[in-house]
Amino acid sequence: MKPCILCFSAGLLLAVPSIAFAGDPPAAEPGAATDPSKPADAPAGSAGASVEAGATVNAGADATADPNAKKPENADEKYGRTDDGSSFTPAEKTKFYLGARFRDFIVPGFMFDLFVDGGPSVVNVFSGGPELAVQMGALEAIVSITVPYADYSMNDFLFKSKDDPDQAYEIVSSSLKLITASVDLLGRIKLEKRGTVALLIGGGVGISGVIGDIRRTQAYPDDPNNIDPEDPAKWHKCREPGDPQGASTPDGVAYCGNDNDHYPDSNGEDFTEDSWVDGGSKPIIFPYVALPHIALEVTPIEQFMVRVDTGFSITGFFVGLAAGGKLPI
Repeated sequence: MKPCILCFSAGLLLAVPSIAFAGDPPAAEPGAATDPSKPADAPAGSAGASVEAGATVNAGADATADPNAKKPENADEKYGRTDDGSSFTPAEKTKFYLGARFRDFIVPGFMFDLFVDGGPSVVNVFSGGPELAVQMGALEAIVSITVPYADYSMNDFLFKSKDDPDQAYEIVSSSLKLITASVDLLGRIKLEKRGTVALLIGGGVGISGVIGDIRRTQAYPDDPNNIDPEDPAKWHKCREPGDPQGASTPDGVAYCGNDNDHYPDSNGEDFTEDSWVDGGSKPIIFPYVALPHIALEVTPIEQFMVRVDTGFSITGFFVGLAAGGKLPI
């Protein structure tokens, strides 16, 4: 029996470290109360470390099993996806779209009437050029250069200052063109959760370089008693001061006066207004101010953006269309 007892004792001693390594708690001392709601004190040494490791693993397993535990954020929920499965980057990430925009500026006749007598009934100015749109969360910045240019060419129309008498009417034409660099700052209001459709509201400023000519020539009407400044066909250009073919107002004041030199030159070319540089009234630069600027922007996929613009600027009402592709930066 003794050899068997010795063998059994030896086997038991060898098994104790294995049991401790496995994380099983030691047997309670005789007479000690056992509270099943409290874990037993961990023994010192490697056995305690093993118990703590086991508890950490169990805690992680319990957290995973807890239905109320916070789950990892789903990529679709975080970034959003289009119907075709392509993903969107977070709205906070800055995105750059390079493309082009086209606008039609509408200058109604009443805007001319605010400052002068005569003028065209309406002017439509087409402009177009490249633009860079930068989306920065709730803010969008649009940098644009209207190239080739905005064409402000106009056929003959009658024109005079509001303070001048009727005999001061001149026949005016324009070949002006503006090259503009502008920046629009717009706030983005998402119209749906993913931000693929957004309302943009803001304004813009810029500066334009002016090229081309303004031609102006003194004129006299067919019927001085019934002048019509809305119809240039009823007027004639004066050839020189005191033009014998000229007319007089009902008060006897002659048209084609000598108060200025706005007459054709020796080659028959109309008088050309000098620029500011030469002391004339034709500007060489012109401000661009747009307020408000309202737009509807649609991003069907992250790589493409299209925008419809409208608003009011210092050069008239405008409507337009812009589109661009996302730069890989």
